[in-house]
Amino acid sequence: LLIDGLLGIGARGPLREPLAALAAEMGALRNSAGAIVAAVDIPSGISGDSGEPYEGAVRADLTVTIGVPKSGLVADAATDYVGRLEVVPLEELPAPPTGDRVVTAHDLRPLVAPRPFGMHKAQAGRIGIVAGSRGLLGAA
Repeated sequence: LLIDGLLGIGARGPLREPLAALAAEMGALRNSAGAIVAAVDIPSGISGDSGEPYEGAVRADLTVTIGVPKSGLVADAATDYVGRLEVVPLEELPAPPTGDRVVTAHDLRPLVAPRPFGMHKAQAGRIGIVAGSRGLLGAA
């Protein structure tokens, strides 16, 4: 399984090195070894607006996008590059508090109980990260 998250919706034009080489390697592994390529949000090298593939664009077997699919993902030009499209809904998040704050390990220590010495990491729970930018839902 190869995961493409090289570029996002703001990228324009043909892929440049070293990303062009990475995208080409993904394509070679997909074609010669049957690797599955999954794109995060949009395949690298695809226009988020028109779906037009730029030179060197990644061909994904699966594209997972968050919230609302970008118009380029459903355009005819992108069909061969997007593969199966999965849209993950994103519940409306509360507004962030005003003012910036940096959270450090020291701030989090009281929230996390110490683990027993012999505990396996999978027994300690799970963590999720929600990231993005204003106006670019799902971009991180």
